[in-house]
Amino acid sequence: IQIAPENDNPTKNHYSLSVQQQLLGENVLEVGYVGSQSSHLGRFRELNSPVPQLINGEKFYAAGAPRRNTAFDSNRVMNFDTTSNYNGLQVQLNRRYMRGFQFAVAYTYARALGVADEDEATVPDNRPLKAWNYAPLSGTQTHNLVVNYTWDLPSASKLFGGSSFVKF
Repeated sequence: IQIAPENDNPTKNHYSLSVQQQLLGENVLEVGYVGSQSSHLGRFRELNSPVPQLINGEKFYAAGAPRRNTAFDSNRVMNFDTTSNYNGLQVQLNRRYMRGFQFAVAYTYARALGVADEDEATVPDNRPLKAWNYAPLSGTQTHNLVVNYTWDLPSASKLFGGSSFVKF
């Protein structure tokens, strides 16, 4: 494994914008956008790739095909030339604590795109890098819904004999 000497440092920028509005009573609605942009991310490149066959004018890499230099096996080099990004729309509704009850509902629609899913991924060079390899990342959770609530049980301390040590 080699590391190419002309690499830039990996960079990640985060940004967000949200707006809150109080609705009827103690309800608050929040709508927001979150995102990030990463550049100069690492990937492995295979320098001694198999020799392709031409089938109908297209390059085809058959399993077990001989490598360009048969004196060597795999020869991977680490390059820092890929990018990724994340964009998400977040919507949240909160009911503030009132009369023993509160709740929150949050929904996120998100998308993460990039070239390689993991640091150890080898991305082939036989096609243009971004045009053929830039796609949704496998860890992307596109839809996420979270619901939570708190409800105070009325007179629950009576269940424990009115003990002063147990308060609800």
